[in-house]
Amino acid sequence: MEEKNKLAAPKIADIAKAASLAFLFGGAFSAIGQLFVILWTPILGANHPLLGFAVLATMGVLGMVLFVTGLHQKLAPIAGFGLVFPFNGFCAAVSEAYVNGRKKTGTVGGGFRSAVGMVGYVIGFGAICVLIIAAAVNAFEGVM
Repeated sequence: MEEKNKLAAPKIADIAKAASLAFLFGGAFSAIGQLFVILWTPILGANHPLLGFAVLATMGVLGMVLFVTGLHQKLAPIAGFGLVFPFNGFCAAVSEAYVNGRKKTGTVGGGFRSAVGMVGYVIGFGAICVLIIAAAVNAFEGVM
């Protein structure tokens, strides 16, 4: 019997299922984020400049709690990018970098260095992308 090709193209049904689950989980986390906006607004006020930060910080704590409790690792294969893409997924990745760095070095400092490295990488890559996009927009300004 021939061994099945592991690199075979995914079926349309599998792609649709993965996209649907990512959409549902991403939508659920967006709804949770909106609930955090509703919860923080009476405390800070609707126009407070730190409202967005408070919501992101709360989502970050949620992501870290999901990672530490092991729920993030259990949901990730099911939810796909719906769990990874929102801000809480970034915080779970930073938590994972900390845990792995601490295991590797045996020190809190090693975990901290790994987590800071992850944040620096993401911010650095994001800054480079913003500069490229801004250059492209400026280059085509007036053309379109």
